[in-house]
This record gives sequence, C-alpha cells and structure tokens, in this order.
Amino acid sequence: MKSFFSRFKERLDGDHWGRYLEVILSEVIREDKSILKILFPTLDEDIIKSKNIEIAIEDTFPSQVRTHRRADLVVKLNGKHKALLEIKYDDEALEMQISDYINYAEKNQLCFTYLTQYIPPKEDLDSIAAKNNSKYSHLLYATLYKKIKYGKINKPLTNLLINFMEEQFMIYNEELNEDALQLLLIKGLRVRHAAGFRRKVSENNINSIPGLWDALIDNVMVLGDRLCNDFPNYFNNRFSVDFAFDPEFDLKKLKKDVDKGVKNGDDYDQLNRDRKTGGWFWISAAGKFRQANKSDSLYLLIGYEFYLDLEKKQVCKYLYCCVYGRGFKEVETEKPLKVQGRLPVENICYLEFLKLCDKSINQVLDDNSGLRNSLRVSLSGLRSEIIKKVI
Repeated sequence: MKSFFSRFKERLDGDHWGRYLEVILSEVIREDKSILKILFPTLDEDIIKSKNIEIAIEDTFPSQVRTHRRADLVVKLNGKHKALLEIKYDDEALEMQISDYINYAEKNQLCFTYLTQYIPPKEDLDSIAAKNNSKYSHLLYATLYKKIKYGKINKPLTNLLINFMEEQFMIYNEELNEDALQLLLIKGLRVRHAAGFRRKVSENNINSIPGLWDALIDNVMVLGDRLCNDFPNYFNNRFSVDFAFDPEFDLKKLKKDVDKGVKNGDDYDQLNRDRKTGGWFWISAAGKFRQANKSDSLYLLIGYEFYLDLEKKQVCKYLYCCVYGRGFKEVETEKPLKVQGRLPVENICYLEFLKLCDKSINQVLDDNSGLRNSLRVSLSGLRSEIIKKVI
C-alpha cells in the first residue's frame, strides 16, 4: 500500500503538487528543525535553535516586476525573514523569479535555496552561481531525500516523508527484483513460459513489475541528469527515457516458417514463439548534443541492458553506453553486472558510465577519420571533460 502522503496527493490536481510538498516540508521541519540545515546549510545555528523561530508558507516579499512574490517556505525569527525556499515540482521558474529571490536575499542577508525535482534551466543555475555566495544554492529532491534518509533522522513524520519521496520522485534505487525482472523479459519478449521460468509467473511477481519499471526509469534519469548537470555545455536539454525489447530467433527454424508461409501464399503471419531463443531488453536515458548545425545530429545513451538466455535459464545484466549520430555507425560499449539482487550504488554506477562514455567516444573518434568536424569537436570536448572526472 502507498504511503499516507502519496494516497492524499493522488486526489490533487498536478498544479497543486508543489504546494503540497511545501506543506509537508513545513510540518516535517516543525517536528525536526535539523532538516533546516539540509535545506539551508549556512543558516545560523542560533536561529535554528531559537524558541522564536517560525516556519511559514506562501509568505510575500518584494518583486522588481510585479506587486510581490510568494516564497513557498520561509524561515522567520521574531517575525523577520531569515531564509527563503522556492519549490518546483514539474515546472520552471517564472520570468525573473530567481532574480527577485536573490535580490531580496542579498539586500537582507538571507539564505535562499531553489529546490527542484529536475535540473533547472542553465540560466537559473547561472544566476545563483554568479553571486558566488554560499547562502544561495540549488538542491534536487533526490539530494534532499538522501541527506534526510541517511542523516539518522528517525521521527514518524520524517519517515513518512522518506516513503513519500521514494514513491513519487526520482530516487536512485540499488535493489533489483530479479524475479520481477525475469518475468518482465518473459512477457516483453513473449517467450514460452515452459522454458525453465514457469514459476516466475506469479501474482506477487506481476504486482512487482510496476515498481521495477519505476526504479529502472528513475535510475537512468537520475544518472542522465547528473551527466547533463556535470556537462551542461554539451547537451540541449534534459535526457529522455527510451526502452525496447529485441527478441532473438533460431534462424534456421524461422526460415522454414517463412518459406512455408510464402509457399502457402500468406502475406502476414505471427512468429512462432518456439523459434525464440531469448533476447534483449534495454532501458536508457538519451541526451542530444548541442550543435550549431541542427542537421548534425549526435546522441549519447546510457542505461541498462538485460539479456534473457533461455538455454542457460538466466538473465545477464549490463551497464551500457551508446554514441550515434549523422554519418557514422553507432558505437556501443558495455560492462557486465554480476551481483544478484542489486545494482551498483549511484556514485559507482555513474563512474562506470563515465568510463563507458569515454570508451565509446574514443572508438567513434578512432574509427571515423572522415567524421564531420562539428561532431568531432563536440565528442572530443566532452571526452576531455569526462577524463578529468574519471582520473
């Protein structure tokens, strides 16, 4: 069963979800003010410990372009603003919204944090970074979640918040339900259940598949967001999710079926599932390179590949990276995963993806002497930046 917060959230219109999170956060902070140190790292400890501290929502402050702005969450001391929080769920900042926050914070020596589910536009991050002030920061939901979950905070309302964020937002998940994964491949590739996997078709495994999907999508998007955030000069927009099932066949038996169908004058027919020997399922985050010439398309994919081997009755798991674009053959590199029931922790997984990216890009550059110059410049530049992080 979903958490209390999630069940209540599903009754709300999507436009209210950011507002809903601010209410939850305000209540959690009232129960445990140590969370303020996660939201506002430079906020004075004396303010946090004061009996006169107040947590308010939808509090107004001056604006350069309108009558006023409303801060989603405000920390007050003796009625005066001390810290401001702007929360974005699935939208972007309004015109000059971040500038208004920073100007007001600068004039009154306040802390300001921009909390978002996704990486915001580069101009928003640049406006925060330009001030070079530790009082102003950006925070992702995923980062907030990790710091709360692993910060040894064990209070009822805080635990409900953790459960809510796990259910609703992109959180990297190391656990991998192997039985649900096998069933997903069996059904997605449409192979015979009798091929050593009959017991996988159970109500429990079927009910676990939505959670598996969510975890895999969240993971590739979290890692894609990190790539986009670490290398903002190379990608147009946030990475997008893609996936596919790719069955494999016994070609000799399949040819007999095709020849028989042609001989009988059949124009269309379904493939016999008995001809399938297994197959692949992959899920990835795909990023498009920023190119001056839009016709010079160039893409980078990172994700997971799973191979169903019917003969060995097992699923093989891989991390993979793929580079493809205009005028050259795509290059894919992969790394096997051998641990059962788990995926690599986020930082290790991200590092392995960077290594695979480096390897794939290097192969594209080496194998394509006639590569278009704009593509070579983009790939070479990204590779040099990746190497700095890997070494």
